[in-house]
Amino acid sequence: MTEFRISSATSTKWTNDYLAEKMGDLPISVAVTPNGWGKRHADAVTQHPDGRLYFAEPLIEKMTMKSFLGKLSEDTVPKMETVYLQSQNGNLFSNLSFEGVQDSSEFVPLRKDVPSELKWCSEALDRGIDAVNLWIGDGNSVSSIHSDPYENIYTVVRGQKHFTLLPPPTGCI
Repeated sequence: MTEFRISSATSTKWTNDYLAEKMGDLPISVAVTPNGWGKRHADAVTQHPDGRLYFAEPLIEKMTMKSFLGKLSEDTVPKMETVYLQSQNGNLFSNLSFEGVQDSSEFVPLRKDVPSELKWCSEALDRGIDAVNLWIGDGNSVSSIHSDPYENIYTVVRGQKHFTLLPPPTGCI
């Protein structure tokens, strides 16, 4: 796979202080999972101490951006919980906001920093964007394997994100 970069002002603008200031005291939904080292997957199959497997969703806690970023920056070892801003379905922009309908995004203060349209993308796919999601986490933030019927484009503002891409014929793993 070839690396493709989308240049963006957010990569230098979005410091912790900036994000905390823009979001102020607005509550945001943060996924919290226990046992920061090891079983830290949100939305994943998790093994119970009795050996049985369960599909577990994370606890969703409301907190300010400042509080969330503070938890991400904690340097305690071992981490007893992992926090991950990882909601979906257009948590920054959704198809409702593109249609001019009032939506319930928690991140309206950040919208001016993020383009709601990527012209080259819309031209290539012959359609507009359905959703824009904001995910923020650290090295302990791991998402389970998933697939969806959408073309996905990701940009990393800081740090790095690793993806494992599997060919469609792989089927069930």
